[in-house]
Amino acid sequence: MKVLFIVNPYSGIKDWEKVFRYVKRYWGPTRNHYEVAAVWKLGDGESLARKAAQDGFDMVAAVGGDGTINEVARGLLNTETAMGVVPGGSGNGFARVFKIPLSRRIAIQKLLQPEFKRMDVGEVNGRLFLVTCGAGMDAQVSHIFSEGPRRGLFAYYVAAAKIFFGYKPPLMKILYDGKTKEVRPILITAANLEQYGGGVKIAPGADPFDGFLDLAMVDFMPPWLMLYHLPKLLFGVVNRVPQTTILKVKEATIITEVFNPVHIDGDPVEPSNTLHIKCHPGALKIALPKR
Repeated sequence: MKVLFIVNPYSGIKDWEKVFRYVKRYWGPTRNHYEVAAVWKLGDGESLARKAAQDGFDMVAAVGGDGTINEVARGLLNTETAMGVVPGGSGNGFARVFKIPLSRRIAIQKLLQPEFKRMDVGEVNGRLFLVTCGAGMDAQVSHIFSEGPRRGLFAYYVAAAKIFFGYKPPLMKILYDGKTKEVRPILITAANLEQYGGGVKIAPGADPFDGFLDLAMVDFMPPWLMLYHLPKLLFGVVNRVPQTTILKVKEATIITEVFNPVHIDGDPVEPSNTLHIKCHPGALKIALPKR
């Protein structure tokens, strides 16, 4: 194989130099051709991945969190170059869903004999997402988290605690399959995979190979009731919360009464009052550890 490892040193990998040593240790003795590159600014991952696909690389491995994976995937969309993943983010939602080892050493080793599949890709307002896109309290948390000095799940939970009791969701109109639904959700997420990361499943059972996105909505409820139901979200059974609705959609439009924070694969993007989402079936070739 001809493989490029794209490493994001800003993704929360404190010991990212070890990644280079692991690649050399496991890939050096093989007949595979491999290269390692680092991304230092936004957009580097996409451009490096796109050039690798044009140059005939068989695989590009994204070393970082879901945001890094998103960038690399944009460069590989609708090509025959597969995307591998070596997790190094705060939540690692993509890696957890596909049972990619969270140990970077083992993940790098497992990519030597991968299994290839083609997965669906989500799009929101012209931007790609692989895991989730949200416009509720989760999006506001991602904005607060991105401005903080720390990374990791604990820092994310601290950001969530800052707005938990004071969050007031706007009215939203959902247009899908010729129908209209009005909601005032605490959480609203278009999910290609079932979890944000860290084991928090917003759309249990979401299937990245079925040609649909799962649009998950949790309606507004008093803070005390949110606390009561919080374990269901943390333990992957949010669908048992009476205020939860999950729709299978190929395409949908979300219109809010005000400009609202938005996140794509956990990274904040500019606020919007209209989100047009759709699914692109089988648009990305991925490399997974063999079962």
